[in-house]
Order: sequence, then structure tokens, then C-alpha cells
Amino acid sequence: MSKGEFQSVLQAVGGLEAMIDQNCKDKDLLALIKYIAEEDKAQKVFKLVKGSMK
Repeated sequence: MSKGEFQSVLQAVGGLEAMIDQNCKDKDLLALIKYIAEEDKAQKVFKLVKGSMK
């Protein structure tokens, strides 16, 4: 997934918060995303999505 595709998905679902499953199994990762600086959230999630698609 390219960064442009990721941005399109974010817009389509209504933003990063709408994309994140608050009931996910990885509570540590959820906490990291929740408390990371706002400007770094999308980049961190993009890297996670990109890494999971390999």
C-alpha cells in the first residue's frame, strides 16, 4: 500500500480514529498509538499497515 493509498483510505473511513479498532488484541500497540504525538500517529499506523502486508 502506498502512502497515497493510505491517505485515501483515511479520508474514506473518516480519519485515523475511525480506522483503529479500540477492541484489538494488542493493547500495548493501541496505547502507543493513543498517546503518541498527533503528528506521528498516521505515520506509525502507515508503517504498521505496510509491514503487515508483506
